[in-house]
Amino acid sequence: MTHIQKLQDFTKLVEDNIENEINIDNIINDLYISKFHFYRLFKAVIGISVNEYIKRIRVYYSAIRIINSRESLLSTAVKYGFSSHELLSRNFKKYVGLTPKQWRNNYDLKKLDDLKPYNIESLLLSLKNSNGQISVKDDVVNISEKCLVGIETLTTEDKPLEILRRINYFLKSVHRIDDIAEEILYRVTHSIDTKSDPIQYREFIGVPVADLNNIPKGFESYLLKGGHYLKMEHKGKIYDNSGSIIDTYDFIYRYKISSSEYKLNMDCNFEVYDEKFISPDSDDSVTDIYLGLM
Repeated sequence: MTHIQKLQDFTKLVEDNIENEINIDNIINDLYISKFHFYRLFKAVIGISVNEYIKRIRVYYSAIRIINSRESLLSTAVKYGFSSHELLSRNFKKYVGLTPKQWRNNYDLKKLDDLKPYNIESLLLSLKNSNGQISVKDDVVNISEKCLVGIETLTTEDKPLEILRRINYFLKSVHRIDDIAEEILYRVTHSIDTKSDPIQYREFIGVPVADLNNIPKGFESYLLKGGHYLKMEHKGKIYDNSGSIIDTYDFIYRYKISSSEYKLNMDCNFEVYDEKFISPDSDDSVTDIYLGLM
């Protein structure tokens, strides 16, 4: 089963169970893909986050219910997963521009166009038409386990300039690390937090070391798992006005991963900045990207 078909199954299950408590983790587990990869795939293909999609679907069906039923607004709120009338109203104002009461008295179905269940079939056709026009070079490689020393922080991954800032910050202090095994910089994203809004990841920027016994103050260690990874490339600056490394990730998930059957079971991605990486501001830099498989 391709990953676009898994997205199709996911959206159908959400819509079929919109009146019930939806356990997103269980649905994703049944699709045999890690939560880390699924959330990134969904955002890249659909254009919004999983959490945003579910809220929009809840508002959409609530709006239809309010038109066709005279039940209380509180009953409608509870029916579609909003814990209170106030929460329903807040989301209604955000997505429809009206309160539920105003909607009932003067609705306009055109306001629901952006909230309708996503047409995966048309998206599938679009991606199929792009197949052959868009080429992404990839290779499955086996990576050995690596001990890294560096700095870790939370990131939303939607601010490429912040990635650039953190890499430059680390490079200014990397001389304090002893026993560096390779003159290579790693940037690892892992441990997705789906409860935050926007969704956050842990980001680790560091270098491989031969010994973890002498970690300088202010630094941390991270064990990069060995295993199979899908290797691709980002060419150019980490960030400029025409794009960024985050755009490359979105491109990979949308056009390469979505139509594939890769077993994306590992909860991390990472980048390697080696001799091909000239500088964060160079158009000639090449950054290797690795997506964790299994």
